Amino acid sequence: MEEGVHMKQIFTIMEQTSRHSIKAISILYIIVAIGMMALGFTQQVYSYTYLLLVMVSVIALWIIQIRRISKQFKTETYQRILLLPEKKAYMWSELIFHMITFMGLFLVFYFSWLLYLMISGMHSVNQIVLTSWDNAIFKLMLPYERLNLIGNLMLWMNIGIQCYVFTISFKLKKFIFVIPVIILDFCQIQFSWQYSDYSVIFHMMFYIAAWGYSYISLKQIFRQKKEVKS
Repeated sequence: MEEGVHMKQIFTIMEQTSRHSIKAISILYIIVAIGMMALGFTQQVYSYTYLLLVMVSVIALWIIQIRRISKQFKTETYQRILLLPEKKAYMWSELIFHMITFMGLFLVFYFSWLLYLMISGMHSVNQIVLTSWDNAIFKLMLPYERLNLIGNLMLWMNIGIQCYVFTISFKLKKFIFVIPVIILDFCQIQFSWQYSDYSVIFHMMFYIAAWGYSYISLKQIFRQKKEVKS
């Protein structure tokens, strides 16, 4: 956390800018949980239908975030914040909120899956491992090992950060930051898919490098002080 940026400021700004979207995000989480359970009981949870549910839910959450930020632009909230010392706190509040909501989406998937396994009678670790072992997508997205779970949380945090960098770059018409984000996301997807058997630590190093690029990009973006029209 940067010097001069206090957690109280961050959470105050977060509460002001995100309170109107909490209901929509909660509804999305409920729909995803119901959808995940339905896939489980119809034996579709180990198919590409599950991947489709993940993609649709990520896009839906991103749209909610875009609408929230667009509303800030329309009310000129963002332009006022840019002229204040609190703009660093605003940047951190958005980063944290994006990370929390996307990690929350992953946890909804994860705990819905665990609940389905409990209801269906798969109580032992061996049963869970055997059930998901032959499905690369399911094994990647819903890991059963602690270190892999941490790696997945980092992945979803990274997705949230990249969505914010992309959105704010596009809103401020700083397109120079948009293309690298697209390339980074593509590499991230390819990396996770092609090298899913590599050490989780290796994956974590990639995610940390992506965080570093995103943070540097945001610092450059937030140097803009002039007003931006929506």
